[in-house]
Amino acid sequence: MVRQEWKKLLHNKILLVVILAVIAIPSIYTTLFLGSMWDPYGNTDKLPVAVVNEDQPVEYQGAALDIGGELVKKLKEEKSLDFHFVGKKEGEQGLKDGTYYMMIRIPEDFSAKAGTLTGEKPEKMELFYETNPGTNYIASKMSETAMKEMESAVCQEVTRTYIQAVMDKVLQAKEGMEQAGQGAGELEEGTVQAAEGNKIITENLRILADSTLTFRNGTQNFSEGLGRYIQGVDTLGSGTEELDQGAAALTKGMEQVKEKMPELSDGADELADGAWALGEGIREAAKGSQDLQEGAVRMDDSMTELNQGLLALGEAAASLPEAARELEEGAGTLAENAAALHSGLETLCQGTAQWKEGAESLDSGLQNIIGENGSQSEALSQGAAGLSQSLETLYNNLPSYINVFSGEEGFTFSSGIQSTDPSYLYEEIQSAVDNGDMDSLAGAAWAALEAAQTNYQGLQEMEEQISIVQEAGADYSGAEELNGQISMLKDQAAFLAQSTAAYTEGVNEAARGSRELVSGLPGITDGISQAAAGSGELAAGAGTLLQGISGLSQKAPALVQGIQEAVQGGRLLQTQGTSVLKKGAESLASGTVVLSQGSTRLEEGTKRLKEQMPVLFNGGDQLSQGITALKEGTESLKEGAAELEKNSPSLLEGASRLSQGGEQISQGAGKLHEGSMELGDGLKSLEKGAGTLKDALEEGGSSAGNSVLSEEGMDMFAAPAVTKETQITEVENNGHAMAPYMMSVGLWVGCIAFSLMYPLTEYSGKLKSGGAWWRSKASVLYLVALLQAAVMTGALWIFDGFRPVQPGKTLLTACLASLAFMSIMYFFTNLLGKAGSFLMLVFMVVQLAGSVGTYPLELSGPFVPYLHDWVPFTYTVTAFRSTISGGGSIGKCLLFLGVLFLVFSLMTILEFQIRAGKIKRGKRTWVTWLKAHGLE
Repeated sequence: MVRQEWKKLLHNKILLVVILAVIAIPSIYTTLFLGSMWDPYGNTDKLPVAVVNEDQPVEYQGAALDIGGELVKKLKEEKSLDFHFVGKKEGEQGLKDGTYYMMIRIPEDFSAKAGTLTGEKPEKMELFYETNPGTNYIASKMSETAMKEMESAVCQEVTRTYIQAVMDKVLQAKEGMEQAGQGAGELEEGTVQAAEGNKIITENLRILADSTLTFRNGTQNFSEGLGRYIQGVDTLGSGTEELDQGAAALTKGMEQVKEKMPELSDGADELADGAWALGEGIREAAKGSQDLQEGAVRMDDSMTELNQGLLALGEAAASLPEAARELEEGAGTLAENAAALHSGLETLCQGTAQWKEGAESLDSGLQNIIGENGSQSEALSQGAAGLSQSLETLYNNLPSYINVFSGEEGFTFSSGIQSTDPSYLYEEIQSAVDNGDMDSLAGAAWAALEAAQTNYQGLQEMEEQISIVQEAGADYSGAEELNGQISMLKDQAAFLAQSTAAYTEGVNEAARGSRELVSGLPGITDGISQAAAGSGELAAGAGTLLQGISGLSQKAPALVQGIQEAVQGGRLLQTQGTSVLKKGAESLASGTVVLSQGSTRLEEGTKRLKEQMPVLFNGGDQLSQGITALKEGTESLKEGAAELEKNSPSLLEGASRLSQGGEQISQGAGKLHEGSMELGDGLKSLEKGAGTLKDALEEGGSSAGNSVLSEEGMDMFAAPAVTKETQITEVENNGHAMAPYMMSVGLWVGCIAFSLMYPLTEYSGKLKSGGAWWRSKASVLYLVALLQAAVMTGALWIFDGFRPVQPGKTLLTACLASLAFMSIMYFFTNLLGKAGSFLMLVFMVVQLAGSVGTYPLELSGPFVPYLHDWVPFTYTVTAFRSTISGGGSIGKCLLFLGVLFLVFSLMTILEFQIRAGKIKRGKRTWVTWLKAHGLE
């Protein structure tokens, strides 16, 4: 089929031209598109930009400052953009009509604001620029980038101007520092002389301060002592009066104490007894608290088990409503069935009378068959035996009759004698006897009698014919047939004799069974009547049960709710009841231990109190005597204190005046001495500071002279840092950067075009198999895939100057990508026809969004990360970038493309196998339906 496919292709000139055009599609797509944007950043000097300079020069630090003019001069020297220096109106008009992509305007106060740096309110310089993104967005962005570079250049220029002004001020400061250093040296000499004179003054003032200090301290001590004396006198006067009053109160109180001493003794005894009783009670309480603690623990454990049981009960009760509903349904069914059973038993009870009549009729019929004392059965058996013997005799004599009349003619035996073979009844009679089936046995018996009657009639006819033969001397014709019939009748008669015996036995058994049935029917009737009555009670009970279960079903939710509330109550009781009781019991037990210890100490204390009571009584008597003596002494002391208090004001006033004078003299002398010492310290600091100032001014002047920057230094200060870029990979221009993206798109479009133009679902020659069919098409389409990849890479190399770092790997990636894309197209076009090609076109748009061929993944839309790892373009773009710029390994990307190629090729082969099998079997295929609807 491969040969037939190529033969058909080579003879179709139009299709060859189409394939050549398809091979060229990726080349046209990438070469033209990339050629239009190959190196835009390398041609920015052709981007027209208008510059409008409105700046007015100003004077700054005695020099002219023209920042706008300097900027224009610098822009004319540079070629970063195509600058056009125009007026404001021309620039605005050119920006609107697209002549210029940006307009830069230098305002009239640009230089004036530059000179405000050293002023009180410095203002920033403003450089205005306008763009028109609607004309070309990319050009506007490129202009903005250039504007930022221009802004940096302006800042450098202004900074250099400021530095120049600062350097001029530094030189002036150097000269001022040198003059100030000389003055600081003269100041240092004068300070040394003043310090010497201050030393003499300070020494004399120290002597004066020491003398006045001694005087001040003496007067101060005298005044303080006198004050304390007067205060003591006042205190003594008031204290003696209070002491007298207290002594009287103490005497009175002591008398009351003596009166209460017996009661105190009795109370101490009672306290001792109560302490002992309290100790006993506490010890009993300790034992009870221990029991309480143990009981609380057991109660809490029991409450835990109760809560667990309630929880299990709640879980089981959750299914109670459903079980009650099922039980209610079953009870309803039971009630219905019980009613039906009762009705059936009543009907059965009514039928038992008919059974009894039938059984009695059966017994009577069997008795008639048997006869009195079995006479009829015996006669039937004897008749059957006689019939058999007669037939045996006839059969034995028949040859002699035939020989006697064999010479005569004109008579023929009649062949119309009827006979019946009863042998088939034997098994039926035997089965009925074994099973006790009276109905079957009776039927078989009557059938046997009918057969015997028929055979008996046949014998009579035969005897008549024999008589006719004997009388007329008939011909022998038919004798053979007569012989056969007689032989058959003989056998049947023998069988009839046997069957009659079995019949007789069966009828006897049936008679006995019928008698037993008649005798047992009353018991059966009574049982059925009792069952009917019981079924009525059962029906009534089922109704009652149904009512009870209905009530249970209605009450089940309330029961479940009650159980749930019990569970919650149990938990609450344990958490707020038994647990708290348990902790309280523990606290009570520990508290009773402490209380018991305290009661023990209380008992000991009351014993000691009782023992010391006699000592307290003796001490009370002695205290009473001492209080009496104290009261007498306080009266004398009160009189002396009053006399002292009368003369103390005069003494106090004189001492106060003396103390104030000494204080003033001491303070004045001290301040003079301190001021002299501070003056000396200040002169020393001034001397030291003057020397330091002199050295610092001399050093500052020298440093200021060394800090003046050169022209190169000012340039560095204006632009102190430069950026230095290191690229780990190399991308020559925008064309090389966009090539991975557009090469992937070009190959995909070429594969779509081939799948639309080439008849992939038709076969040439005889259809051998699905695999041969696939190979015939694959030999063409995969060759086209390789050619379009090679031609595209070569066209980019020749026409656009495409120079990847790794050309061989670039070509390998293009070929493998083209094969993978073509295998995908091959599968979907064969599966869905034109609809498959349309889906692949839509999928290309999805890949354009998800492969991040233009902007980084982090800058793309929020949905892009979800697509990125699942589209083939992601791996082709990554592989092309690595080979074009000399980046990392492309192994994973090539592996992914290889897997795509193999998977879709195998799926296509399977598709062809299924389709070929249907075609060979003459069945319709999916392609037939697509053709019928114009999709193929």
